[in-house]
Amino acid sequence: MIESYRSFWVKSFAFGGNTKRSDFWLAYAGNAIVVVFLLVLGFLLGSLLGDSDNVTPVALIVIYSVAAIVPNVSIQVRRLRDAGFNPWLLLVSLVPYVGGIALFIMYLQPSKLPSPV
Repeated sequence: MIESYRSFWVKSFAFGGNTKRSDFWLAYAGNAIVVVFLLVLGFLLGSLLGDSDNVTPVALIVIYSVAAIVPNVSIQVRRLRDAGFNPWLLLVSLVPYVGGIALFIMYLQPSKLPSPV
């Protein structure tokens, strides 16, 4: 999982190529773990600093989310290509509800490209 998460950041601007299904989901699991860690850290720092409005955890999550925008788009484009779909289908996410479900189903599809031996 650590290698998949590291690859998520290293290939931030690599929109070419593909990403295997396992690497895609392990990178997203790594993102979820980092977000939970930042929430806990934010609440601890907020309580130490007397932050009663819980601004600290929200600020940490916003900073991380903004930093992860390009890597997230990049890995989604590579995953769609690996599953045999046109990367422009990422724009389907702009359709409320249906778009997210459609992309989720596309991300779950097995690789269509032959794996290098």
